[in-house]
Amino acid sequence: MADWSTEDLKVVAAYFNSKGLSSLDDEHDFCQHLADEIGHRASSVDQQARMMRNIQRGDDSGYTHAGAKLHKVANEYLLYHQKSYEEANKIIDRNDYDLPKLP
Repeated sequence: MADWSTEDLKVVAAYFNSKGLSSLDDEHDFCQHLADEIGHRASSVDQQARMMRNIQRGDDSGYTHAGAKLHKVANEYLLYHQKSYEEANKIIDRNDYDLPKLP
């Protein structure tokens, strides 16, 4: 699987904002579809989403295990839902992903 790009993380952050952590659980159908579209394993999407949640909460495990790209995306997009949706929709269109548009 490919390394996580900033674009991949922005899409995960937007769906985290829109759908919540439960839809990004690796057992959830949406997570599996998202993972297929962006080229990662569902377990990896789940892990990135959980680290975003931990960063959002100020939990040390989010800070310890998350990379610089994830920190940047989490800090830039988790507080600003509409900004995350707009950016993710651009990425979805540019890459022709078969994913639902964000509000």
